[in-house]
Amino acid sequence: VPTQQAILSGPASGSTSSSDKLDTSHYLRIMQRIDHKFPPSERGDLLVFLSGMKEISALVDEARLYAMHTKRWIVLPLHSALSIEEQDKVFDIAPDGVRK
Repeated sequence: VPTQQAILSGPASGSTSSSDKLDTSHYLRIMQRIDHKFPPSERGDLLVFLSGMKEISALVDEARLYAMHTKRWIVLPLHSALSIEEQDKVFDIAPDGVRK
């Protein structure tokens, strides 16, 4: 299966709002860009690396709201505090028309 990568510059390191919360808008725009660029029939997933649990939780919360709206994403966090069963979910194949 061919792999396509796109490296997009993200927010500058340490750039957070005054409440010190991760600005998730950049990441949600990437999800929207994928939704507009690729048809639902084309398989593919998105992997985002973040620096800590606080940032992961903030993005997961916002991405799940987007996923509920579009019905085209399954949002799965992946970090060492999750059980093996939760971590293994990232290896499941998404249903047709849905990305992880």
